[in-house]
Amino acid sequence: MITALTFKPYSPQTSTHFADNIFAMEDALSDLASSQHRLERAPCSNTKEVDGLMLNCDNEANLVCSQCFLVKYCGHECQKAHWHLHKADCKSELREANWQPTWWREKRKPTFDGLSESTSFDPFGTLRYLWGGVPSFDVLNLTKNEGIGYGNDLALCFAASGDLHNVVESVNSLPENYQKVCTCVLNDWDDVLVCRNIVLLLVAMLLPPVVASEVMLHIWYSARLKPYMLQAIRKHVTPLVVDVVSKIKRKSKRVILSKTWNFGSKVLSARLYKNQWNFLLAMISAHHELAETEKNRQYIMLNKTRLDTRERRFCSLPPLRRLCSNKMRNLGVLLPFGSCLDGFRVPNPTLFKPGSRQWLQNDSSDPIDSWPIKAVIGSGAKYGVPQEDLYGHLHFYVRDKLEAFCNKISSTQIHFHLYCMDAVALPSFIETRLQFDRIEVSDLADLPRLGLSQTLQTFSPLLRSPQANQHATLITLFADAVAEAECSLGLDYIQKTSKTVFRKTTQFIDFPVPAYQPQHPQYLRVMRAKDSFRDFDRLFAHYMTAVEDFGDAAKRAGVEVKSQNSVVKAWPFRLARKMGEKGAREAFDLLEASRLVGSERFVEWVRSE
Repeated sequence: MITALTFKPYSPQTSTHFADNIFAMEDALSDLASSQHRLERAPCSNTKEVDGLMLNCDNEANLVCSQCFLVKYCGHECQKAHWHLHKADCKSELREANWQPTWWREKRKPTFDGLSESTSFDPFGTLRYLWGGVPSFDVLNLTKNEGIGYGNDLALCFAASGDLHNVVESVNSLPENYQKVCTCVLNDWDDVLVCRNIVLLLVAMLLPPVVASEVMLHIWYSARLKPYMLQAIRKHVTPLVVDVVSKIKRKSKRVILSKTWNFGSKVLSARLYKNQWNFLLAMISAHHELAETEKNRQYIMLNKTRLDTRERRFCSLPPLRRLCSNKMRNLGVLLPFGSCLDGFRVPNPTLFKPGSRQWLQNDSSDPIDSWPIKAVIGSGAKYGVPQEDLYGHLHFYVRDKLEAFCNKISSTQIHFHLYCMDAVALPSFIETRLQFDRIEVSDLADLPRLGLSQTLQTFSPLLRSPQANQHATLITLFADAVAEAECSLGLDYIQKTSKTVFRKTTQFIDFPVPAYQPQHPQYLRVMRAKDSFRDFDRLFAHYMTAVEDFGDAAKRAGVEVKSQNSVVKAWPFRLARKMGEKGAREAFDLLEASRLVGSERFVEWVRSE
């Protein structure tokens, strides 16, 4: 049962209940749009003191450090003045090509388990994943489907949405002259994820795009914010949630309470239980001390007992990416490498648990995993980002995506509907007349989760018929199917194929190990990378018949597999080139540095005629 709530029209007045001394210096919305709050180019890395804060030099930076290619300066004077600070990074052992992890240098056994296992990313901290682990993609791909001039309403369902990265990509892909209504249904079981998505979407709708994109970027990915960013939440988002919570005090905790906000052509509705509305308010109104939140974040991200696990991850990264990754882990703010952080002096309330101030991520979380790395690399060059500053490129790449998103929802009729529930229950709460042109279910069809049969039977009735839209597609991701198939074939199959897999792997990774040394960094690299060289096609074909019966599951659900994917490539991350072929080394290095294996398989489904 869903209970709809009605309220007086929204008036963006600052609530004195949430006033805080730290915001006294901040101006109103017009000031939020001023350029002083927005990084227009990668800064000169030298610093100066302004009103007690250390800030970057104002001058345009064109001189790149010739040693690390990570920072820039406006001239030699600033470079020399900053050397005492930059030296630690520029001379860091992490950027050395012959760097070795601590356990190997100290000739001891590493602290992580599973020395011979291929997967090494056992999480420490909360099991939440607030940042997407699979690179974003456009679920519409109109060019290869309905066509760029499609003239009907569109309805998209993200049944296990996670964060907003696929939503942003898909909305951004709508044609400039699209005049119809695009409805986006987002659902996830994790209340923190859903509440963060609500905050991000409200910011996108209520602030000017140039401001919203900057605020959204740091709410999404940074552990601390500039005061004006937190003020934007308190001034424009918090009053909306206060209104809801004040009206539901006597409502039953057993029913879903629905609230719809209308902002011109933009509509956002949230359907949450009472405790979830209360959690949302507690999250955005919490007052945390920066010293305490940083202590809690670093306890997870830099825990001393996890040094070997972190360094095992570093073994798979190129030298300068090791340094960039380590700095992001240390500082927790998504900025170009040489940026000052003094302006970021208030905790991001959406990344810490109200009350306990617990960091709501695990230590494997990395914003780079959410976006296509090939597109990110070099994308910040037009903003003066040095070529090796990966997170500097990511900063501007994501900000550009978010600004385009904010502009798109300002000029298009977009309706967002957010739910927070088990995906199996979702169809019972969606309007019966709503049929979808795309349903993206993430990895729900994997066996560790719902499995194929239940996923198809749950969501296929929500898919538009071929008569209504012949391109309507249900998109499933099988992240574990290849591994499941290999296990089902048994030890004999693994032993028969191991020599071929090992040979292909060691063409890309030098393996100068004279004997079996399971603690050797190169051995551990090979053990993880070998999974990228399995016979994916054979294993997935086995999975489709012997592990999960695709034919029977499809028949029961009234769907069929597309003969060829038209939304997302079937194997978008698989290595397509052999060693020696042009681009093969680059492709392998990018895959090894990611958390992907290459065996991630997308299958697309349509309703049967």
